[in-house]
Amino acid sequence: MDLFIHLPSTISYHSNKEYRDCIRNIFQFSKDNKTYYAGLSKEDILENIDEESKDEMEFDIYKMEEGLNILFENTIKDPLFEELYILAAATMISTNVKIGQTVLFSYDYFHLFYVCLWHFFMKKNKKIEYLPEYQQLFFLIKK
Repeated sequence: MDLFIHLPSTISYHSNKEYRDCIRNIFQFSKDNKTYYAGLSKEDILENIDEESKDEMEFDIYKMEEGLNILFENTIKDPLFEELYILAAATMISTNVKIGQTVLFSYDYFHLFYVCLWHFFMKKNKKIEYLPEYQQLFFLIKK
């Protein structure tokens, strides 16, 4: 899958900003497409919002949605990914697998989930259930 060709097999982050930068890099956000929300104008954000909130608001939501949909469509038929989505959704008291996918993209799980995605798409013959990251992720969301 083209999404992963230019990316490393693992990621790490140690702050909210680094996490968002990983998301931006993976989904190849455009610097020109920013999604301002909460009824705030660009001027309100640039002048009255702290740097972290500003960074969160300057997000290319269209690339994010497109990437999430592509990944979901290409993984949902795989029983291991489907189970991850179901278990992750349950952590939010839901059965909606799209919510499960979103949970797996959250700060706490994404570094593990990313490795599973990378191996699924880039190393098609490698079974992800043997990855330490998959096993750790499964354990964390199964609790």
